[in-house]
Amino acid sequence: MTGEAEWGIVTAPEGGIMGVYSHSDKRVIKTGNFKFVDRMLEQQARYSDWKFVFVPVNVATSLN
Repeated sequence: MTGEAEWGIVTAPEGGIMGVYSHSDKRVIKTGNFKFVDRMLEQQARYSDWKFVFVPVNVATSLN
């Protein structure tokens, strides 16, 4: 979208990379009706607002 290969980096609280995002300031075409797993993209105005982030799941909690 920007013509560049570089992505923005979302830094993890403890260091390292936990996600990426586009530097594009263009307005998004789709703002709703996403799948549940992609619900965080709803109502975002620009592609740079779309953050693709890894959120670890606490394995001990999911086993209970």
